[in-house]
Amino acid sequence: MSTDSLRLRRQASLMLKQHQPGSHSTITSTMLHDVTLTDTSDDNSPLQDAIGVRDLATLSQLDDQGIIDALRLRYRSDLIYTNVGDILVAINPFKELDILYGPEASLRYMHNVDTCNVPHVYRTAQLAYKSLLQNHKDQCCVISGESGAGKTETAKFLVKQLLEMCKGTGSLENSIVQVNPLLEAFGNARTVSNDNSSRFGKYLEIKFGFFGEVLGARLAEYLLEKSRVVRQGDGERNFHVFYYIFAGLEPQVKQRLGLRDLMEYNYLRGGFRDTTKEQAIDLDMSGMLELYQSLVQSMREVGFQQAEMDQVFELLGVILHIGNIEFDPNDPDKASLLPSDALGKVSSLLCVSEKDLTFS
Repeated sequence: MSTDSLRLRRQASLMLKQHQPGSHSTITSTMLHDVTLTDTSDDNSPLQDAIGVRDLATLSQLDDQGIIDALRLRYRSDLIYTNVGDILVAINPFKELDILYGPEASLRYMHNVDTCNVPHVYRTAQLAYKSLLQNHKDQCCVISGESGAGKTETAKFLVKQLLEMCKGTGSLENSIVQVNPLLEAFGNARTVSNDNSSRFGKYLEIKFGFFGEVLGARLAEYLLEKSRVVRQGDGERNFHVFYYIFAGLEPQVKQRLGLRDLMEYNYLRGGFRDTTKEQAIDLDMSGMLELYQSLVQSMREVGFQQAEMDQVFELLGVILHIGNIEFDPNDPDKASLLPSDALGKVSSLLCVSEKDLTFS
C-alpha cells in the first residue's frame, strides 16, 4: 500500500450512526485512538466552500491519488472538512481558524434551519440533533484518528454546537462544557508528536428530553496511560497538571507541600536524567498559569469544594516526592530505602510516620 494511501486511512473522522431508542434519547460521543497535509493559502473563505469537491463519494474516479489531490486542494484554502458519504474527514490545520467556529458558522447549522450541505463538524451535530428530535432514536458520533489529528478539539466543537442548538445555558450545560479543562489537565500530556495528546479514551453520553432539552450527562474514561506518571519517553512530559501546579500554586502552598524547582523531581524530567531544564522541559510558565486558573475554575464549576481541591494538590505533591525516594542498590536481600528529604515530605503530607512508611 502506498504512503499516500496510509496517510489517508489515518485521517481524523466523524461518523454518524443511529441506534435503537431507549427510555431517553441520547447522543453519545466516543473518542478513539489518532493526517496532516501541509500548505495553506487564503484563496477562499472556509465558510463559502467554493473550491474542490465537498463529497469525495461523488468523484468519477475514486482512487488513492484522486482522493489525496482533492483533499490537498481544499486544505490549501483552509477547507479542512470534506465528506465521504456520511463520514466527515477533518484535517488538522495546525492554526486557529476562528471564522469556522464563530457565531455566523454556528447559526448556519442550527436545528431549526435547513440542513447546510457545507461539510463541518457542526453539520454532524446538526444532523444528529435533528434526527434525535424527529425520530426519537439515540445518535452516536465516533471520533477517531491518529495522535495530533484533532480529536480533542473536534469533540469540544461537537458538544458546543449540540448545547447551542438546545439553548443550553444552565448550570448543567455549563458543567458539561467545563469538564473539558479538567479532563485535559489530568489525562493529556505532551508527546513527541502532539503537545496536547489525550492519553485515554472517553465516552460522553448526553441525555435529552422529548423536546430536545438536556436532562443529564455521563462521562466514562478508559485505557488511561497510568504508567506515564512514573515514566515518560525521552522528550515527552508527564500529565499537564503536574506542571500547572508549579505555575499556579501560591508560594505559601508550594512551601507547605515542599515543592521547589520542578527539575528536582524525577517524574518531571521529560524522560531524561542528569540534564538541564532547558534540555528536558520547554515550558511556557505564563501559559501554564492561565491553564492552571482554567483548571481551578473548572473544578469549582463541576462541584469541587476548596478543601477537596487542596487535597487533590496535596496528593499531586505526594506523587512527585515519592518519585524522588531511592532504594539502596547494594542491598541484595531486601528493598531498603536510602535516606532522603523526600521520605520525610511524603510522611508529613500523608500524616504517617517515616518508620511506618519505610517498612510498609
